[in-house]
Amino acid sequence: MNRRRALSLIGGGLLTLGSFRAVDNVLLGYGHLDGGTNLVAQDVGGLLDERLELGSVAVGGEDGGYELLATTGEERAWLRPADGEWRSVPRTAVAVREADDEHGLGGAFVALVEDGTSIGSGDHRYEFYQPEAFFERVGNAEHRPVITGALRGPIAEPVAPETVLGFANADPADPEALVYGLVDGFREHGSYDVPRYVGGSIQDNVLMGRVNLRAPFERSTDLDSLTERGHTGLFCWELSYRAAEALHATPATEQTVPVAAFWVRDRRHKHVYNGLATAFLEGGLTVAVTFLDYTHSTLYHDLRLTGVTGEGLAAYDEWHRADEIHWDVPGI
Repeated sequence: MNRRRALSLIGGGLLTLGSFRAVDNVLLGYGHLDGGTNLVAQDVGGLLDERLELGSVAVGGEDGGYELLATTGEERAWLRPADGEWRSVPRTAVAVREADDEHGLGGAFVALVEDGTSIGSGDHRYEFYQPEAFFERVGNAEHRPVITGALRGPIAEPVAPETVLGFANADPADPEALVYGLVDGFREHGSYDVPRYVGGSIQDNVLMGRVNLRAPFERSTDLDSLTERGHTGLFCWELSYRAAEALHATPATEQTVPVAAFWVRDRRHKHVYNGLATAFLEGGLTVAVTFLDYTHSTLYHDLRLTGVTGEGLAAYDEWHRADEIHWDVPGI
């Protein structure tokens, strides 16, 4: 199946693809015209907690780097020096403080265990904002970079900070600049892959999967390939995974605002987009959250609609919904 044949099938399939199917897939399901729902109305905090598993986080110490781990629900916490063996510590204030002092961790181990215990017991709260308000809210907050780093799920294909800087013209140590720099990077080096989307819609809804119409449009979409190739069609999950990889290119402990990126699945609309979280102290452990849609910011620019629709990046609204929230980033 080559690209020309795929386009031919797409052209024919468009004639048979019902208008209701298109409207149903794009416009319905947010609670405006039917029984659906959206981010503003949902229990997003419950979705954030559902798949949340604290991972290990790298920090410095007086005698070198360390990896710390305080998995929720366990009676012991763990630490190990770089290239060393794991050591378990009773999860008590005295034992954790002694281990922190012994290794010169500057309170990082204590903070991780305290905040991890709060998350494990549900003694934390979420606040939700649009991107600009998110960074205003947390700019001068009492950041908790260690637990924010532990919130990050595993990245299947880590990216070098230099690669991110070249792609987005923004340093991943500055997440606020990077969030907006990625908008420009995706627009410069890619576009939303409308032919692949239409082909896939016909494949799923008209041809019932008998012919693969997406395959002719699929290409590697890692940031190096996007930068070198010059222009590539991208799907929502590719945009979301690349964004999370870029935002995690620098450790949370080294960022101006420590962040943990995740991705959100909207099964109803077959859509994936990003979220961003940071933990801070204010009357207890608080986690500020925002949502980002690089699909919309890219597509609206492709169609020259930003003057009417806006940039399309801000996603905490009544036109986005979430069925699942995932903290890990698979390789694709």
